[in-house]
Amino acid sequence: MTQGAPMTLSVIVPVLNDAIHLRTLSQRLKNLPHIREIIVSDGGSKDEVEAVVGEFSLTLVSGARGRGSQMNKGAETATGEILWFLHADTLPATNATESILGAIRDPRTVGGAFRFHLSEPRWYGPLLNVAVNLRSRWFSMPYGDQGFFVRREVFERIGGFPDIPIMEDVEFLPRVKPEGDIALLDTPIEISPRRWDREGFLKRTLLNWLLMLRWRRGASPEDLLKFYRPGDVPPQESGLNS
Repeated sequence: MTQGAPMTLSVIVPVLNDAIHLRTLSQRLKNLPHIREIIVSDGGSKDEVEAVVGEFSLTLVSGARGRGSQMNKGAETATGEILWFLHADTLPATNATESILGAIRDPRTVGGAFRFHLSEPRWYGPLLNVAVNLRSRWFSMPYGDQGFFVRREVFERIGGFPDIPIMEDVEFLPRVKPEGDIALLDTPIEISPRRWDREGFLKRTLLNWLLMLRWRRGASPEDLLKFYRPGDVPPQESGLNS
């Protein structure tokens, strides 16, 4: 990197049949500065993901299905100084990259995440927004849908995301924290309500709590995946949402 030049970002998006959301996300990302590349890590999509990749001149990598392993696969290709992991159904703010660079300018900061904001009006939206952001700050525990970013050198040093079928985001942050500070940005990232719409707000919230409780009590990722009934959802959606 040239002395004094801004750091560059590699965006990594794990997908599984997410063409519609990927197109919307790509339209936003293509207008953001400081992005060196957008890497789509596909776990075996059957929809139009490849067409979207071609339309926006993205980089496509393919590998084993599962969000953790897909994000690691994408990171192997990345060349930016900062890795930014985005779920396909999220939408970052127009000043998102500037916010990341502002946080990373502090040498003590090794990574971070964004402020949760539901993308569409729902009766439970204000409650969910407040609860998630309080949890993120009080317990320093943002989830993966909040747009994790991390210095590439740190990501490589800690070995990336754990290769487990569920809870990869919950396991990731404790690996990062010993390396330096985690920035919780005030800049929002819009989160799709599709999981709460499909499962119901109360059911989705209760399931998140139960998953976390069982995890803290030592349940294996495989047992948690069975508890979640993975046949009901694609692997990209297995696990906690904020």
